[in-house]
Amino acid sequence: MEMKSRIRRIIEILIKENREYTAKELSLKLDVSEKTVRNEIAGYCENEEKYPVKIISLKRGYRIQDDKVDEEEIQQFLQRLDLAFGNELDREKYVLRKILLNERYVKLEELADELFISAPTIHRIFKNVKATLMNYKLEIISKPGYGVSVLGDEIDKRLCYVHCLPKASDENIETVAEQCGMKKEDFYYIDYAIRKSLDKNEFDLTETGIKNLTVHLMYAITRMREGSFIRSIRLNYCIPEKEANIAEELIKNLEEEYGFAFPPTEIDYVRVHLSSKNANLGNEAAAVSAETEAIIRHINDKIKNILGYDFLDDWELLTMLAMHIEPMLSRIKFGINIPNPVLEEIKAEFPNAYECAVIAADYIKENYRLTVSDDELGYLSLHYNLAIDRLAADNTNKKILIVCGSGMSTARLMQAKIEKKFQIGRGNISLCSIRELRTKDLSGYDAVISSVKIPFPVDRKVTYIEDILGDFSIESSLSDRMLLQSYVDDRLFFFHQDFRGRDEIINFLCSKVNEVYGAGEEFARMVWKRENLSSTDIGNLVAIPHAFSMCTEHTIFALCTLKKAVKWKRRKVKYVFLVSFGKKDLEISHDLNEKLLSLLLDARWIALLDKVDDVEGLMGIL
Repeated sequence: MEMKSRIRRIIEILIKENREYTAKELSLKLDVSEKTVRNEIAGYCENEEKYPVKIISLKRGYRIQDDKVDEEEIQQFLQRLDLAFGNELDREKYVLRKILLNERYVKLEELADELFISAPTIHRIFKNVKATLMNYKLEIISKPGYGVSVLGDEIDKRLCYVHCLPKASDENIETVAEQCGMKKEDFYYIDYAIRKSLDKNEFDLTETGIKNLTVHLMYAITRMREGSFIRSIRLNYCIPEKEANIAEELIKNLEEEYGFAFPPTEIDYVRVHLSSKNANLGNEAAAVSAETEAIIRHINDKIKNILGYDFLDDWELLTMLAMHIEPMLSRIKFGINIPNPVLEEIKAEFPNAYECAVIAADYIKENYRLTVSDDELGYLSLHYNLAIDRLAADNTNKKILIVCGSGMSTARLMQAKIEKKFQIGRGNISLCSIRELRTKDLSGYDAVISSVKIPFPVDRKVTYIEDILGDFSIESSLSDRMLLQSYVDDRLFFFHQDFRGRDEIINFLCSKVNEVYGAGEEFARMVWKRENLSSTDIGNLVAIPHAFSMCTEHTIFALCTLKKAVKWKRRKVKYVFLVSFGKKDLEISHDLNEKLLSLLLDARWIALLDKVDDVEGLMGIL
C-alpha cells in the first residue's frame, strides 16, 4: 500500500498513546470531521470479532482494548487493514502478488480471510485478476480442495508481478522488498552491486533505471530460489559488448552473495534491461535485419497514405528507426519501460510527429500484438520530427553543442527547438553527455547549451536553458485564427454540457457529426481506434479526440465544453475538441493542427473559452 487507510491511522494513534481519545481530538489529527471519525470507527467495529485489535467506545471517546498482541502481528494486521478499507484495485494487486509469488496453490477463502472480505467480494476481485493475467498471456488453473495457481511462461509471470508493485522510492523500499520476498538489506546490496558494475564500466543509467533493475533482480532471485527459471529469451538484435560485460560481472557478484548459479537466460534478462537504456539514442552501430527494414517500410507507407509525409527516401530516418525499433520491441515484450520526462512537451510541440508515431504503434499492434506505451511514442516522435524538418531543411553554418545532462530525450527536444527557432541546420547541432564533455574539443562550436549546471570548468561560455519550453511557445497570428474561424459550424458546438465521462462525450460528438455530415459508423470507429492507441488529453483541461485516418471529405471541428471537468484517462478534461481533417485539406492539415494546438495550450485563451456560452461568443474570442 502506498497510502494508509484512515482507520489504520486512527488505530495507530490509539496504540501509540494508549489513552482515551475524543472524536474531536482524532478529527484534528486526521484533518477530517468528527462525523467521519465516528463513521470510520463504527464501520470497523461491525466486523471487530475478526480483528486482533479491538476499539472500545467510552463515554467521552475511544481507546484500544489492552490485550496482549504481538507487535509484529499488529503490523501485519494493519497492512492488511489498509486493503480491507482501501479500494478494489489495491485488493486485486494483493491477490495477484499472492498467487504469483510462489508455485503453490492458494485458496480463495484464505485470501478472503487475509483481506477481511466476504466470499462474493473475493470472487468478484478474482474475476478482474484473471483478466489482468490474460494480458500477460497467463491463465488460472484450479484444483478442487487445493485452490488456484498460475500457468504460463516464467518471464510473463515476473513481468506481471513487477508491474503490480508500487514504484520503488526511498520511502517505500522496505515495502517493495518485502513484496518481492526479500528484505530492504537485499535491495541496498543489489543496488550497490549494480552501481559498482556501472561505475567500473563507465556506463550511465538513470536512478529510475537502477531502481527498476534492482526490483526485477530481487523478484528474480526469489523465484530462482524456488526453482523457477526463465527458459529462453529470443533477441532480434545484438547486445553491445559493454552491456554484456556489466551483466556478467553483476551476476557473478550476486551468485557469490546468494549462493547459487544463475543460468545463461537469467544473465540475458539483465542484458536486455541494460541495453534498453541506450536503445533510443541512435549512437551505437547496428546491423539492420530484413524484418526490421520491412517494418519501417510498411510504417512509412502507412504514414504517407494517412498523413501525406513521404519518408521513403530518408536514409537517416531508416537508420535511426532501425536502431530504435528492434530494442523497443524487446523492451515491450519484456515489460521494460523507459520513462519519458518530456512526453507532454513532445505531444504539444510536435503533434504531427506524434501522429506519425501513433501510426507506427498501430502497425506494431496489428502485426505483433504488442502495445507501444506513450513514453515509447514520445521517443519515436523525436525521430519523426527530425525527418519532418528534413523535408524542408534550411541549413546555416552556425555550430551548436547541446549537453544532455538530464537525459537524451530532453537534449533531442532542445535540438529540435533550436533548429525550429533559429533555423540552424540539423547537421550543425551536436549532442554530448556531461561525461563526454570533459574531453570534448570545443574549439569548433559557436555555442554550448545545457539544461543542467555543468559541475566543472568549461573552456567556452555556456548558455543554460532551465525551461526548454521557455521562449519557444508557438504564437498564432490573426490570420491563423481567421483560418480556424472558417471551419466553425454552429451545429457542432455545445457549451456547458453535463457528461459523466470520456466515453459519453466522444460518442455524443461522433453522433452529432454523423447527423450533420453523414459520417457513419466508420468515423466513430476510427476516432475510438485513435483514442485507444494513445489518450488524447493534452493538458490545460483539454482533449482533442480525432480520427485515426482521414475519413471525411471536409475538415470538421466539433466542440463540447463541460459544466464540471471529468476524468479522461490521465487527467481532468473540461474542453473537448473533436477534429477530423478532410481529404480535400491534406496539404494544410498539418498547419491547421498546429494552429489549433497553439490556441488550446494558451491558458489565457482557455480562460476566455470558459466564459463562452454560444457560437457567437466563440467567434468573438477567435
